[in-house]
Amino acid sequence: MPGDLREIERQLLLITFLSQRKEGFTVEEIKNWFHSMGIEVSTRTIRRDMDALSEAHVPVCEDGEGRDTRYFINKYTLKDVTFSVSEILGLYFLRELIKPIKTVELADDAYTLIDRMIASIPEINRTYIDRIKDTFKIDSGYLIPDEKTDMNLLETLQNAVEDKNSVDMVYYSYSSNYTGRRIVDPYLVYFRDGNYYLVGYCHNDEGIREFKLTRIRDLKVTNNTFEYRNGFNFDEYRRYSFDRLRGEGHYLVKIRFAGEAARYVKEFERYRADEIVEEGNGDIIFIKEVSMLNEIKRWVLGYGSGALVLEPEELVEEIKNEIAALRCRYDEVQRCT
Repeated sequence: MPGDLREIERQLLLITFLSQRKEGFTVEEIKNWFHSMGIEVSTRTIRRDMDALSEAHVPVCEDGEGRDTRYFINKYTLKDVTFSVSEILGLYFLRELIKPIKTVELADDAYTLIDRMIASIPEINRTYIDRIKDTFKIDSGYLIPDEKTDMNLLETLQNAVEDKNSVDMVYYSYSSNYTGRRIVDPYLVYFRDGNYYLVGYCHNDEGIREFKLTRIRDLKVTNNTFEYRNGFNFDEYRRYSFDRLRGEGHYLVKIRFAGEAARYVKEFERYRADEIVEEGNGDIIFIKEVSMLNEIKRWVLGYGSGALVLEPEELVEEIKNEIAALRCRYDEVQRCT
């Protein structure tokens, strides 16, 4: 490990070391421990790091005086915390919401933490939670991850994001069905529907792209650093995504829904729209700005004759072509039978 370790890395190591023994360590013992790892630090630096951790509200404690002073870290505890009925229900809600994604390591840690909090509340309140298990259910199946994420890969990427180091990776692309090498400036990692995604500038495509972590076949962090391009903002970037995928275009989509389809969209899919205009006959006009048409095309086709695309013309033509291709395929099946 290099002797010129960055301050934040040194302080994280210090937290780890101080947590190992409840009676703590002297400054000299801490200095010797760093030395054993090939890291040279002065007693002054150690004391300065200790002050910085305290200012950051890390519970660094000391016992004794002078050279015999021992430093240790108290574990975070919750004492004399009372919960209202709604808060107890909230704890149960969070635990059940996380349960389907326990295969994700961070989610498993969160589940364990909530479980411990529930175990610490009075028995009468735990009995209340046991009672509501049969009367209050949460369907969070949509959060189930496709595959288990490599946590070492996630940690490596998070470090690259923080350090602004480009990565060299081998990636399988779902859209092109091709595995190839890419150079990416990693901007951030986000979690959605039980899976982790990397957002960054792809030098191969010369644009912002998303990469699902479970499709990364190999990854190396380079020494090349980067800066965000064009004032990247994640919320703005995701603004025109209809569902999971994002394109480079910009389309204003208008769809008329009628009958049962209109009622269904109003009841269950209103959140997808930027605006819904209700017409007097029960029909609605669904309005949405998107960056690509593939996802919304598949969605519209699912409503059959209950949906009519009004704009843009490109989507109207794609729907017509898809219907023609479907008719041709079914006619071919009928001829074969």
